Amino acid sequence: MGSIKWDIIFINNPEFNTYLNNNDFIELSSLSKLVRLKLMPFLFNNIFIGKNFAQSIVEECNNSNNKLAHNIKCLSELRVAEYFNLFSRCTQKFLQYVKRIDIGSFIVSYQLLEVLYLLPELTSLKISDIKVSLTTFKCVLDRLPKLESLEVEYIIFIQFKHESVQNDPIRLPKNLSYINWQRNMVALCDLNEDPETLDYNYKGHLSNPGESLFQVDYFPELKKFVSLYTSSSFNNQFLLINPHLTWLNINLQDTAESASILNHVQNIEKLELSANYVYENFANLDLSLPNLKQLYQYNINERTWQILEKLTQSSPNLTDILLTLSIDIDPPIIELINNIPNLQSLIIISERHFNFNFIELKAKSQLKYLEIHFYCNINKVLEDLVHCTNLHQVSYSMDFQRNALNPIITQEDTPKPWRLVLIGKSVNYYK
Repeated sequence: MGSIKWDIIFINNPEFNTYLNNNDFIELSSLSKLVRLKLMPFLFNNIFIGKNFAQSIVEECNNSNNKLAHNIKCLSELRVAEYFNLFSRCTQKFLQYVKRIDIGSFIVSYQLLEVLYLLPELTSLKISDIKVSLTTFKCVLDRLPKLESLEVEYIIFIQFKHESVQNDPIRLPKNLSYINWQRNMVALCDLNEDPETLDYNYKGHLSNPGESLFQVDYFPELKKFVSLYTSSSFNNQFLLINPHLTWLNINLQDTAESASILNHVQNIEKLELSANYVYENFANLDLSLPNLKQLYQYNINERTWQILEKLTQSSPNLTDILLTLSIDIDPPIIELINNIPNLQSLIIISERHFNFNFIELKAKSQLKYLEIHFYCNINKVLEDLVHCTNLHQVSYSMDFQRNALNPIITQEDTPKPWRLVLIGKSVNYYK
């Protein structure tokens, strides 16, 4: 860690959080007070609690004056009370700075409980791919009054034998500004209570799994909602009550009910959309999205291209578009761009090879930025785009460079007036 430049690394990013361990905490604590004051509020805003954090607790135990007879190798050797104590000691150096917690695989519900007791001011919580007591989860939500962002993905909520079966949905805090709820289940457990073992996996003890949803309610502060796998009826009910959303990430299903979802979000400013099929009368849907500025549509194929066309026709103020294409023929993308009067940024991603006729792009197009992540002859693309007066930058991923199409990229081989700048795996052209 001594060779890392802290002025570069302290910004929150998942890669850094993954590699953080107890030795890093020790090194941070040895920094000067002034440096700590500058770094720590940023450094620890986002902590990932997962397998590496568990290892950090093991290190803390083995390096401290603990009363265990031997060094431990994994958390399963600890009693719950011992774990709580070590968890607290591992985090005490930076708890005052933490606003966001990500709890991932290889952890247990006790860490979720400890978060509740140690971080009552928490504003952002993400849990994914774990089994946790339903009662515990509800308790956590009730006791985090300042929670603004909640992400819950691939969770199995457990109801123990002594608990009455509850079919009522989970109630979420009313002040949330971001909700991400994906593929969560609730299952019955034949145990009377939690076994209080850190690595217990409940194998053979769970039955009757069913979808777990939260209570449809009005969330006055809600800005972003992610719901890719829940039913169309649930999404319709939720969006009908919360039309003030400005950011929606959703999966359209092949039903009229799914298509009508878009009529409930006329205030939307950013839309992320996935669809494998399209409702047969989608093109005739009366749709108006006057506030939509950013559109990200994924997995576009021959069937779902008409969704993109409908959305662009219904959104006169679109400025940014990201498309991932899974289509075998060159789609009419230039015609699409020419019919979007305010488009300024376009990102195209695909594993295919395309020969888009960029020379037909309107010279007075408002497009300023083009990012290409597909196989093409980049020099030919640049030559075809010279006439576009407002286009100032083209970014091309070197992952899609082929010697047959693109020779070694140099400034000498770059068509004028484009200027070449290489940044990592990105080739950027400016004019």
